[in-house]
Amino acid sequence: MSMQLCMCGDTECPSCGAAQGTLTKQQPIAHPHLMTDPETVLAFVLAGSSRFTLVSKTTGDRLTYWVRKPSRFTVKQPHFVKILCGSDNTASYAFVGTIFNRETYRPGHKNAFKWEAPAQKAFVWFWAQLKLGRLSDKMEFWHSGRCGRCGRVLTVPSSIKAGIGPECASMIEQRSLLQERAMEGGMEQQS
Repeated sequence: MSMQLCMCGDTECPSCGAAQGTLTKQQPIAHPHLMTDPETVLAFVLAGSSRFTLVSKTTGDRLTYWVRKPSRFTVKQPHFVKILCGSDNTASYAFVGTIFNRETYRPGHKNAFKWEAPAQKAFVWFWAQLKLGRLSDKMEFWHSGRCGRCGRVLTVPSSIKAGIGPECASMIEQRSLLQERAMEGGMEQQS
């Protein structure tokens, strides 16, 4: 039996059956690590510790990012954006910018990735598209197969699709409800 590669190029991808030799090149599949829904992508990116790759459909170039927020949770907490810049895909990341208030992205002032750098241009463009509620048909968004919040390997099919494990999803949902209530309380006090 010959080993076939899945669309992610992994000979042992647990999500699509490549290790069992069940794929053939004639079987195009929607890979479970490929995310196409802008709302799901936004939730994944802002989950707390998301690693993902943006792939240009035009050139095939790819850039891998890690978006993290500090460990203590607050409503208006920044998310730090880093880019993979070495061979160790768990530690070779360099800071490129910050997402403020879950809305605005600003490149870092004191880093090697200035506005003209491909890593900056790609993220600025991606973030602008995402904030408009869309993903460009000129790029693909691939999550790492790990929970965007805690980093655990995802095994439940619905979690793989969402990029967030069931326990973390319920925590994120609870926090969102608390944030909404806090904001509603603040609005009532202003009235």
